[in-house]
Amino acid sequence: MITNEDVGLAMTKYYDAFQNKDWDIFESALDDSFSYYTDDCIVMQKPYFVDFLKKNGWKGTGYHLTDLSIITDNDLSVAKYKIAFEGSEDGKKMTVFALETTILRNSANGIRLLHTHSSNKVEIAAD
Repeated sequence: MITNEDVGLAMTKYYDAFQNKDWDIFESALDDSFSYYTDDCIVMQKPYFVDFLKKNGWKGTGYHLTDLSIITDNDLSVAKYKIAFEGSEDGKKMTVFALETTILRNSANGIRLLHTHSSNKVEIAAD
């Protein structure tokens, strides 16, 4: 059974790995069948999602996860939360705000992210 603490630790591992561009840890946090959806109808499966982020020019300086709400039932959990990423891309400072829902699964390899849906809003800092 997954606990709320387990989910929180899995989310921290995932986002810390993204922030630090530690792609081995990042990829290991994802279930092999992981999928990522956005409001713009972008759909990415695990291999493409990881490759896309590796090639992306984002340089993160920090992130803040708030309003975490977790529903757990045996080996599946749903996490709803707000997250803000600070950083830059193409020399422009920006903050990416997101409302996300993530499904996590407890497998033989530990807790893995199974699916994430993200609604994003980007704010570019004034020069």
